[in-house]
Amino acid sequence: MDKNNITFLCKVVDNYGDIGFVYRLARSISRKNPQAKIRLIVSNLESFSKMAEGIDKNAPVQNFYFFDELNSREIQWTVFDWNADEECRKEFSLNPPEVLLECFQCGRPEWLEEILFDKKNTHFTQIVNVEYLTPDDWAEEFHLLQGGTRSPYIKKMNFVPGFTSKTGGLLFDEVFLKCVEDRNFAQDKLQSVLDEQSLKSFKDENSFNLTFFSYPREYGPVIAALKKYEKILLEKNPSAYISVFLANGLSQEGFLEECRKQNVDFKICKLPYLKQQEWDALLTLVHFNFVRGEDSFVRAALCGIPFFWHAYVQDEEFQLVKVDAFVNKMKPFFSEELFNLTKKFFLMYNRNFNLPLGQEAEQVFQNYQENGENIFVKDGGELLFELLLNYKQLKESFKSFSDSLISNGDLAEKLLAYINSISL
Repeated sequence: MDKNNITFLCKVVDNYGDIGFVYRLARSISRKNPQAKIRLIVSNLESFSKMAEGIDKNAPVQNFYFFDELNSREIQWTVFDWNADEECRKEFSLNPPEVLLECFQCGRPEWLEEILFDKKNTHFTQIVNVEYLTPDDWAEEFHLLQGGTRSPYIKKMNFVPGFTSKTGGLLFDEVFLKCVEDRNFAQDKLQSVLDEQSLKSFKDENSFNLTFFSYPREYGPVIAALKKYEKILLEKNPSAYISVFLANGLSQEGFLEECRKQNVDFKICKLPYLKQQEWDALLTLVHFNFVRGEDSFVRAALCGIPFFWHAYVQDEEFQLVKVDAFVNKMKPFFSEELFNLTKKFFLMYNRNFNLPLGQEAEQVFQNYQENGENIFVKDGGELLFELLLNYKQLKESFKSFSDSLISNGDLAEKLLAYINSISL
């Protein structure tokens, strides 16, 4: 078995989240294993092309090259359009996958299913189901749990990213970590996409910088809290100001409209669409991050900078269960008082009051009632303002949490270690 022959399967469900993770993981594996022969099967090449310069969204099969700046070498992958049955069937019939990374339970295209489970096929393939990131406790039980298939020649294993050492960990990305360690390196990544004033704010001690990236929501409480905090900053320093780096996307116009309603004059940089490494660099340079989506969530968690995560809204507000499970992972790194404030705001920030709470989400809030607390005493804006007033302690706590995540180990390294241990 050629363990360097690694094929990725990516079915793009949202615009950039799935392919963003796969693109980052493939780069990291290529850097760590120069002998790796990478093939990617992607269902939406248009999304991939916006992220990776050089991808032809119309090509059924193509060679893709990128420069590994950390090791000063060019890396080549072969990229296939999931929907190009004829071309894919020809390639994978002649060269079946050895290690098949099936990302986010994406399933397999029909043409590949037929190749793998053809009764005449006696070629061994190891499928690794790379799961969605979860903060739930079951991640430890499910990680490296063997799954079944309908062929003795096709093996399957579950690989679960997570926030503890008994899971697959988080995907670090070497270039991202260099941005965390070296602000000048990070700023260089943004030279061509930000204006001079925005770039200067990273070195301006008067500026309190933050990113904002969310799903559509009520923006009023966050903006009210920031407005109130800016007033406190100005009382201490008449030159102080808040700079908001407003991500391209659905949240941009809603945020700006609420600023107009509240007569707020933050310095706002309306960001264009940023490539992955540019966005990564920005997250490391600010004082606070408001993020959404798994990939940005992981970057924010590894930055060592305070952040709040807007989870994707689910039926019966089930996202609150996920948020609660995640925040509880941070508890050992916070004082009791600061943790309670942080947890309350996380939950309020993710509550959609237009939707009824399901039984599991209701239980999250009832846990507070049992402790004699009422999470609804203060609105989200008041909670955020209190957290901002405790920014120094908040930063120390988030940094400790981030350090713990890094000590758990890198997902790419753990995945490669598992691949190297495969014995069919």
